[in-house]
Amino acid sequence: MVIIHNWESGLDASPAYDPAFHTHVTSLNESAWLHLYPKFWELVETYKLGYHWNVTAILERDQAPSLGPDDKLDTWFVVKDLAVNSVYASGWAVLAELARELGDVTVGAECDAEYTTTREGIINKMWSKDQGHFQTLYVDSDGVEKFAVADTVQNLFPLLLKDLPSYYIDSIVSKLTDPDQFDAPMGVPTVSMSDPQFEPTFPVDLMWRGPVWGFTNWFVMEGLGIHGHDALQRQIFDKWLKVVQLSGIYEHYNPYTGAPYGTEGLGMSTLVCDWIYRYGLFPTDASNSSSNDDTDA
Repeated sequence: MVIIHNWESGLDASPAYDPAFHTHVTSLNESAWLHLYPKFWELVETYKLGYHWNVTAILERDQAPSLGPDDKLDTWFVVKDLAVNSVYASGWAVLAELARELGDVTVGAECDAEYTTTREGIINKMWSKDQGHFQTLYVDSDGVEKFAVADTVQNLFPLLLKDLPSYYIDSIVSKLTDPDQFDAPMGVPTVSMSDPQFEPTFPVDLMWRGPVWGFTNWFVMEGLGIHGHDALQRQIFDKWLKVVQLSGIYEHYNPYTGAPYGTEGLGMSTLVCDWIYRYGLFPTDASNSSSNDDTDA
């Protein structure tokens, strides 16, 4: 599955997308914002004015039919985002399970087939041997499919695959338990702390380049639970609870200090309540969450 705009995934300025924009931002400042952000709008204008939102034409991506050679904007974005594909695959697995619960064997089999197709694509095409982990793919403007470079939170999402081989599970877990990569004091950052594009603060409006987001932690925790890594799941939850107690419900947070960034009260950040419910915690219990490991929801 491909996306044709970085906003389509909701991961905005993730450094996983930099190669698709032929850029590499390692220092977030006003110049970086002026370099990268206009490309997002240029892409929208290209699709609107040049292709009239014809998705087939957009994916074929030759010359935009409504733009002359001198008017073509310097934009190109055809990306196979690892997180999007992992969520897509896991969604089919959930639908298959629901269909079987309802006694619809045919629909269950169809959903299983969709899951298997996407799962195999992820494992066979999105594991980078050179980088040693799963990675997002992009189709460059020369038509060649290439691996992205940054080590982002997207690279952890194959944990959502229910039958992911143990070799890959161990690889992802090792990243989550490494204090130089994704084991930050306040949760799982959106970029590995060892990556040159990691930025823990939010100096300009370029998101997904380091701070912790609650809902990506939610997906990682879901994946850990699928594969029985309950202790690590709980450790990440405890950090999430800690940052919420410290700063409240916000869009994202500094992975070292828990300082809040972005919108206060963002709906998807309230997913922490889902895990409070699962662990059977109440506000009076939250400060002692580490001692409640055996509490059932």
